[in-house]
Amino acid sequence: MLILLAKQRLIFLTKNLSIVTLLFAASFNTYSQTIPLSVKNLYISSYKQAIEEVTNKKTEVDFPFVIGKLHYPVVSDFDHPYYKENKWSKGSLLYNGILYDVDVLKYDIESDKIIYLKYTPDNKVYHVALDENFIHQFSLSNITFRYFKELKNRRGGSLKNGYYEVTYDGIVKFLVQWKKAMVLDLGSRTMNYKTTTTMFLLKNGQATRVKSMAKLIHLLKDKKTEVKKFVRSNYLKLNGTDYSSAFNVLKFYESL
Repeated sequence: MLILLAKQRLIFLTKNLSIVTLLFAASFNTYSQTIPLSVKNLYISSYKQAIEEVTNKKTEVDFPFVIGKLHYPVVSDFDHPYYKENKWSKGSLLYNGILYDVDVLKYDIESDKIIYLKYTPDNKVYHVALDENFIHQFSLSNITFRYFKELKNRRGGSLKNGYYEVTYDGIVKFLVQWKKAMVLDLGSRTMNYKTTTTMFLLKNGQATRVKSMAKLIHLLKDKKTEVKKFVRSNYLKLNGTDYSSAFNVLKFYESL
């Protein structure tokens, strides 16, 4: 319903812009031979203002998710705070229950912000760190990240609020928290970004840290025998740099 309303608004604004243009052209051509220069300038100013208003309203319909603050980019291709490569990627954003396809996104892991490249009508470009209170989920290269608040561990302790990669999204969930921070490289005595990942199994409202496949099997102890046999027969392993096997294990677990 929301998408339909947005499309209807966009069609209405586009028609308005066409009408404004036609009226201006007709009026200007009719009176251009008789009206003084000052009045002509007034016509042109009014026309520009009308176009600007319609353009701004169209932008609000097409890109309502652009809410945030300016982001100062890091230009290095090798040492940067972004997810994977320092390149703009295609992806999607979930805003107010509507999924928007976007061509220019980056994920700044250090600040835990999704960055959007915004172009303005006057050909200016801004890097905008989108507000996580409005962007509840985004994807980059088919990898989904979701914002979680007030996650608790088994002891009742709180996990950090932020975006987590959702590797498996079922009744149970397998989450990966990415972190990047500047650390001192003792070899070269320079500051460089270091990347770390922490894996969690979210089950029964509790997020438990997972460091190995043995730990994951233990947390699935209600079906431990079947899961253990499945892991062994498929030679599945799990670590901080390769956690794709968690998807297969949990898919099998929930199929039992």
